[in-house]
Amino acid sequence: MTRNVGLVHFNEFDEKFFSTVSKNIHISLFSSSALFHCDHIKRAYVINCINKYFPGCLVFNVDALNYVSPSILIENVTGPTGVGLSSVDILEGFPYHRYLCQSMRLEAIEGYSITDRLFLIKYQIIEMVKIISMTKLEVLIFGGIPHSLADGILSEVADLLRIPVYYLQDYSVTSGRSMLYNKAFQVMRCDSRTMSNNDIFSLKCASDRLSTALANAIADCYYMPPTNVGMASNPWNKIYTNENLLIKTLGDIDACAEDLNSTRLEYLRFWFTNCISLDSIDLSQRHLAVFYLNLEPEAATNPGFPNRLFPLLQMIKVVRDKLPVDRWTLILKEHPAYFTPEIMNSCSPYNTNRSVFFRECVVALEDTLLLSPDVSTNELLRKSSLSIVPTGTVTGESLALGVPVAGIGYNPFSTSPGFIHIDELSESSIGLAAKQLQSISYSVLARHLISASWPGSPNSFLNPWGLSEGTNNIQLASTVTEISKMG
Repeated sequence: MTRNVGLVHFNEFDEKFFSTVSKNIHISLFSSSALFHCDHIKRAYVINCINKYFPGCLVFNVDALNYVSPSILIENVTGPTGVGLSSVDILEGFPYHRYLCQSMRLEAIEGYSITDRLFLIKYQIIEMVKIISMTKLEVLIFGGIPHSLADGILSEVADLLRIPVYYLQDYSVTSGRSMLYNKAFQVMRCDSRTMSNNDIFSLKCASDRLSTALANAIADCYYMPPTNVGMASNPWNKIYTNENLLIKTLGDIDACAEDLNSTRLEYLRFWFTNCISLDSIDLSQRHLAVFYLNLEPEAATNPGFPNRLFPLLQMIKVVRDKLPVDRWTLILKEHPAYFTPEIMNSCSPYNTNRSVFFRECVVALEDTLLLSPDVSTNELLRKSSLSIVPTGTVTGESLALGVPVAGIGYNPFSTSPGFIHIDELSESSIGLAAKQLQSISYSVLARHLISASWPGSPNSFLNPWGLSEGTNNIQLASTVTEISKMG
């Protein structure tokens, strides 16, 4: 029996994708912000394809529900919902606290009070119940981790209505593949028994490429293809190709003061006032653990990071408590984007501001040091006994160099040898993980890393190397079909 499937944030689509998927499932709901930001010719082409293969499919922009007038909020939240008792039940049992935090990401509602934000959240809940009811949704698949308020609430409401929810996320270690998570953010490994011969061949090719890249990483400690290859003006590309864009001294801060707001300048001054150089740390009698801070400071409040996972500050505290102070030095390495004015200007303040509370807590932790930004990841990994990574590509670099990684289940490398879940972190687990990494070859490690992923990428335009768009979309259609069967 054909199932009604919803696809959200899929930014790779052509007629081949829709025709392949239509053989096994019915897309009843389709939302892609890219579709509403592309030119009208492309938009008309995609909508015509959807109408051709999936008559009656609801095509809408979920992000638009973040921006509604106050009069609409008041009218819809205080009046009858029109969708029955289920909406009332969801309103009563909804985790409002998490989404109030998440609403801080929306600069357009910066002036909203807590009460105002609750009106917006309740409005979105009611609208999502209506949409799910109207489309008779049976499975919901996201082509990326929900990052706005509305898409996170769509995910939450579907889960509360007992509709299976899955998240595909582009896999950072290779092109044309994705990690798959369920609503609890557990990694869903790809079952090779359900893969076609072409999928298995693709898996082998990706594994071979990664094995070679891992071996090369020993030389330069960097195997990730740079984002947006060929776009030299892209500041992200310059960071990851190690071009010297970083603010490295207090004097550099003054030079870019006109380009950054006061909050960011305050944070940079805090960091440089308290950070130390790697050479000044005595490691003759101690092990070094490095905590690599992720760019998005409060990602734990994101719907993609449910409250079962650690907020960043809590994660730092847990690591410090688990590593004996007399034998381990813990240092915090800030994300290099924080020291790149171009990127700070392009990111919303919410994404790139760490709170005063955060700063006061980290400097109060015993034997926890802030590291000068001029120290390279390469140099750090060669002197480290442990890397702690909430999420980020440095996980793969660390494993490639035989350095164990502690993290949370959401990390796409969490099923790899050498990875330790933060709950299980101890000196003995670190020793065991190190032995695992010493005993396996790059080809075995590559197979572990790749075999957890699924063929096809919902955002391959962000990773313009490797697969052609047509091949990627066929593989993505195959993956979507298999996910829809899970129920």
